[in-house]
Amino acid sequence: SKRGLRLKTVDSCFQDLKDSRL
Repeated sequence: SKRGLRLKTVDSCFQDLKDSRL
């Protein structure tokens, strides 16, 4: 559960980074 949450957070951060680059 903790690992999944962390992965979700990282994915969210990555998505934000991608959006920022765009």
